[in-house]
Amino acid sequence: MAGHADTSRFLKVTETASEVVETSPATFAFSLKSVSVSTTARRTVRAYRAGRAPVSEFVNGTPERRTASAEEYFSVAVPHYSAANGPAAQRYRVDHGRWRPMPASRVFYTGTLRTGRHRVAVRTADRAGATTARFTWRVVPMPAPLPCQAAPGQHCWYPPHLDATGHPMRWDWQIGLVTPAAADRGATPWTSMTSTAS
Repeated sequence: MAGHADTSRFLKVTETASEVVETSPATFAFSLKSVSVSTTARRTVRAYRAGRAPVSEFVNGTPERRTASAEEYFSVAVPHYSAANGPAAQRYRVDHGRWRPMPASRVFYTGTLRTGRHRVAVRTADRAGATTARFTWRVVPMPAPLPCQAAPGQHCWYPPHLDATGHPMRWDWQIGLVTPAAADRGATPWTSMTSTAS
């Protein structure tokens, strides 16, 4: 994304594709294989037009429009502006709260949110004017947990909380296949998830 600091520079874009490949089924060893391609723009980045209000946008993703997450972090891009209009300043607010100065990291935290509709706004301004980027979403309650219903003749199993010494247990949950050869036969690729009980 081109910004004010990129004026008169050539932009280079690099795209990298990566895959984790099992190298030894016996030792469960894996290696990362990757390849990259790059391209450079033929023209330099033009300066932002003088007299035009600065702009900015949310980057690195935004929450789902409906989510059970009760707190969020928002990342904001460096402002696009003309130096002829003076420096651009940014402020943000959550819901109907007061406007706050944007942190130097350009990442702000919503705090803990109640269920319901929420919105954030980021105002970017200089002598040429101001623009506001907005995002709205809804926090929904988590569904109540359901008890295990074991099949006839079977029992429900839950991962133990404590190990044999009475300490919190660490466990690794692996789902699917181990070898890429099995995946080549049309089966589901191997995935894993590591968790820590506390």
